[in-house]
Amino acid sequence: MHFRSRVSTATIHEFLYADDCALNVTTEEEMQRRMDLFAAACDNFGLRINTEKTVVMHQPRPNTTYTAAYITVNND
Repeated sequence: MHFRSRVSTATIHEFLYADDCALNVTTEEEMQRRMDLFAAACDNFGLRINTEKTVVMHQPRPNTTYTAAYITVNND
């Protein structure tokens, strides 16, 4: 039996200029986990997250006490 396979490639230029991302989660622990995954994916593509321009927004559920989230990027 013989199989043929085709591999196609594409260059996505817009990805090189991506500068916004939203990680929608409900807990601080999940936000940290997602940030770790996102940072690893960026690293795989040779991208760097600029922590000076990165913002974490936390909006608590109604009628709950606000506590500031502490999220790290690459353990910084």
